[in-house]
Amino acid sequence: MKRKARVISSTPIAGQVRQGDVLIHPVAKTQRGKHRPAESGRIVLAHGEVTGHSHDVENGDVATQYEHDEFAGTTVLDVTAPTIVVHQEHSAVPLADREYEVRRAEEWTDSDEPRQVAD
Repeated sequence: MKRKARVISSTPIAGQVRQGDVLIHPVAKTQRGKHRPAESGRIVLAHGEVTGHSHDVENGDVATQYEHDEFAGTTVLDVTAPTIVVHQEHSAVPLADREYEVRRAEEWTDSDEPRQVAD
């Protein structure tokens, strides 16, 4: 079965970071959807379905997360002061005060349907 290829830019983007299966990409102010509340004082960017670990903004007081594109599974993260994203199995990554799009990595299934990578 032939897999669909995706073209990915090899040019680095200033401020873009990846932590495991989560890509955090700086964006200009963009349309925000429904507010996603903090969980126990943390902004959870992604829950691990396999390990139970999560990608979290360390200080939930300096960031707010919103739904962005339900079909693509993206969210908007508005960071108002420098902070870091933490995960139990990855190095911490810094975030500057700006707006970001948060996207999970996808993989193609045998049924030729994309799904989020299970962490």
